Amino acid sequence: MTPSAAVTLAGSTWGGGAWSQPLLGVRSPMKLETNELKFLLRLLGQPGYRGAMGKLALSGGKESASLREKACEKLASKGLVGCRSEVQVFAIAPPGQALLQVDLRQLPISVQDLKILQRCQGRTTPAQLTNVASTNRQAVIRSLEERGLVKVLKSTIREAWLTPEGAAFLREDCLPQGGAMVSLTLVGHYVRFLRQPETLSLAKSGSLAKPGSGAGGVSASSSVGAVEVLRAIAQLDAQHNTENYLPIYLLRQALPMTREALDQVLYELQRRELLELDMVREVSAYSPEQLAAGIPQAVGGALFFISLIQ
Repeated sequence: MTPSAAVTLAGSTWGGGAWSQPLLGVRSPMKLETNELKFLLRLLGQPGYRGAMGKLALSGGKESASLREKACEKLASKGLVGCRSEVQVFAIAPPGQALLQVDLRQLPISVQDLKILQRCQGRTTPAQLTNVASTNRQAVIRSLEERGLVKVLKSTIREAWLTPEGAAFLREDCLPQGGAMVSLTLVGHYVRFLRQPETLSLAKSGSLAKPGSGAGGVSASSSVGAVEVLRAIAQLDAQHNTENYLPIYLLRQALPMTREALDQVLYELQRRELLELDMVREVSAYSPEQLAAGIPQAVGGALFFISLIQ
């Protein structure tokens, strides 16, 4: 990495630690560091623009892991990437401590949650929750964190993916400049990305998976778009009587789309205010496989429920 690295956005250039003044009438520039750009280009080389953090190394040095996690966090805060993190260490929060002083018969939590709070009096790791299935520990901890009962002391990003906003940024706004060292492999990822039509069909891009079963299924030979997804949500909601609060795993089972493709369509429909996405709170009501169908978030629990805006 060199100090001369720069990325130009919307008529302004950042390099050497400072932005030049933006042109009149041009929107404010988005700051993007060299490592952030490298991280985005690494994602472009992954299937579906999604990959494990171990495959997104910025360099071979000892600091590579910390550098890529820092870059991922910054990009996530800007909405250019999404990521899934795992809790490594957590502890009970003051509200959780106060809850333990209440009459046990009046506690508004499950027996499992109570046992976890009683156990995590100090620094606790997920492996210490022996009374919870290993596949369900992260979801349980996140649920307690959302309610303010525990606090996460340390977490690690395991996976990252390019968001629709990130794709639009790379296609429309990103203009790298300067003398930063970027491998030709990364440049090749970017060139292939730019050569793809912006409205590339799901079938041509390989975004269609094997057809699912059940109501709302769509032929694998057709492109599944926003209209089909909305129709499937309405059909599944009526079939399963979920009262406009459809668990996302039902939609994944019904549509022949990869995880990444469906997530992008749902985010787009949310931006257009055609539906809302909500997090799961009662994780004990669902199996680990069902919970895994949620859309992981950088902060908080996964998005799990879908509601159409009438």
